Amino acid sequence: MAARSSAPVSSTVAVTFPSETFPTSCSRATSFFSRFGDIARVDMTLASTAGRVLVTFFDMRAADQVLREMKGSAESFPPSSHDFTSIKIAASTFAQLPTAFT
Repeated sequence: MAARSSAPVSSTVAVTFPSETFPTSCSRATSFFSRFGDIARVDMTLASTAGRVLVTFFDMRAADQVLREMKGSAESFPPSSHDFTSIKIAASTFAQLPTAFT
């Protein structure tokens, strides 16, 4: 069995762009990253000082895809306290959960 990492899992990635391809607005960044999955948040506060965009996805698999496809310019970013993971299950499955399920 493979060892599991103790690092917190994050759905946020930090991406550094070359100046000629840097998205100049949140809408352009959202348009670029939406091909990977549904976006929860785009943070461009590091844009002017570090040339980086932080993107949080609803699904961690989208963040993993960004890390794979943009290797060298993307890195995982520590999760924030307000980040979350949600799942979608059928109502019939939910109805079968024990009452003590939390």
